Amino acid sequence: MPQGAKIFLLCGHDFDVASLDAILGLADLFELSNSGEIMSLKRSTAELGKAKPQCPQCGIACDDLQRYRQLEQFKTAPETIERLFKLFGRKLAFFARKVQRDSRDLDDGFKWFRKNIELGPLAGENSAKLIKARMLYTMSTQNLVTRFRDVVVHKAEEDIAQTIGLLGDTYTAATPMLPFKCRLDLLYLHCRLVMLQEAIRIIQFVKEAHDSKFMEVLIAKLRLGILAEAEDHIDEAELLIGQCRLRVLRRLETEALMIQVCFVTLIKRLVGAGTDHLDKAESLLEQAGTLISNYPTTAGLLKSSLETVRLYWRGKKATAELWAPETQKLWETWGTFEVGSLAYCEHGHPYSSKACQCCSECERLVEVTAPEDRIDYERYLNRDKFLAHMPKTMGSQ
Repeated sequence: MPQGAKIFLLCGHDFDVASLDAILGLADLFELSNSGEIMSLKRSTAELGKAKPQCPQCGIACDDLQRYRQLEQFKTAPETIERLFKLFGRKLAFFARKVQRDSRDLDDGFKWFRKNIELGPLAGENSAKLIKARMLYTMSTQNLVTRFRDVVVHKAEEDIAQTIGLLGDTYTAATPMLPFKCRLDLLYLHCRLVMLQEAIRIIQFVKEAHDSKFMEVLIAKLRLGILAEAEDHIDEAELLIGQCRLRVLRRLETEALMIQVCFVTLIKRLVGAGTDHLDKAESLLEQAGTLISNYPTTAGLLKSSLETVRLYWRGKKATAELWAPETQKLWETWGTFEVGSLAYCEHGHPYSSKACQCCSECERLVEVTAPEDRIDYERYLNRDKFLAHMPKTMGSQ
C-alpha cells in the first residue's frame, strides 16, 4: 500500500489508511496485499463481529465504505455459505425424488401404453406420437436439473471456494472440494438412463407385435439414437468419474461407475459384442465393488444397487433399479441439512454434523489387513536382549 495513503470518511474526516486500520483494530485482522487488498483473514469471523468501523473523532459509522464493507461481508460469509448449502441440499433431494417418480410413472403406465398403441399398417403416425410422449416424459425433470446446475451451482461453487479461501484457516484448514455440481451431473445421467431404458423397452415390445413398415423405420431410428446417445453418456460418465477421483468423492464415484455400466449394458442389448466399451464393464463393476468394500458406511450403502447393476449387465434383469432404499436415504440426507450444522472433512467436503456422524462421501479407508508388526532390530543390537525378545514374537518352538 502506498505510504501515507489517505481515506476520506463520509463524515468529512480523513485519516492515513494504515493508521485508521490500527485505530479500529483492523490491522491484524486481515492478510493484505502490497496494494492494500484483503487477501485472507487472520482471525475467526466471530472475532470480526467485535470490530466496529467508525470515525475515531465523531463516532459515525464508516462501514459503508468499500474498504470496510468487506468486513461486514466477511462477518456474514459463513452463514451465507451454509444457507447456500441448505438450498443445494434441498434441491438435490427434490430432484432425486422427481427422477425416481418419473421412473415409477413410466413403469406404471406401460400397461396403458401397450393397450393403447396401435400397431396396424395404418396406425404409424398415432403410434409415433405415443412413443414420442413417453420418450419426452423425463425432459421437464432433466431441464430443471441442468438449468439449476448451469445457472446457479456452477458459478456458486467457484464463488464459495474463493470465499472460503479468503476466510482462511480460521474457517477451515481443508481446501474445499464441493460435490454439488458433480451430483447434478449424475442426476442428469440418471434422467437419460431412464429414458434410454424406456426406449429399449418400447423397441422390444414393438418388435414382437408390429406388422408395419413404418414401425420398422421408427424402430431403426430409435435404435441408432440410443446407440449414439449411450456412447456420449459413457464418455460423460468417464469425465464425472475423473472429477470424483480428483475431489475424493468416493460414494459419488461408486454411483458414477455403476451408471456407466448401465449405459454399456444398453449398447450390449442392442448390438451384442463387438464394441470397445463392453470389455471394461466387468472392470468397472470390480472397481465399484472395491470402493464399497473399502468405504462400508458411505459407498458400502450402495451394495444392493451394485448387485442389481451386475444382474442387469448379465441380462438377468430388464432394467437397472439404482434407487435402492439405502440409496434413497443417502440422497435424502442432503435435504435435511440445517444452518448451524456445517462441518468439513479433511478432504474439504461439506456435510451436516447433525445428519451424519462423518463425511457422507469419503470416510477413512478401512484397512483390509492390519499392518505387519515389524521388529526394530536396532533396538536389540545386544545379542542377549535380542534372544530374550524372540520368544515373544515368534512363539515357543
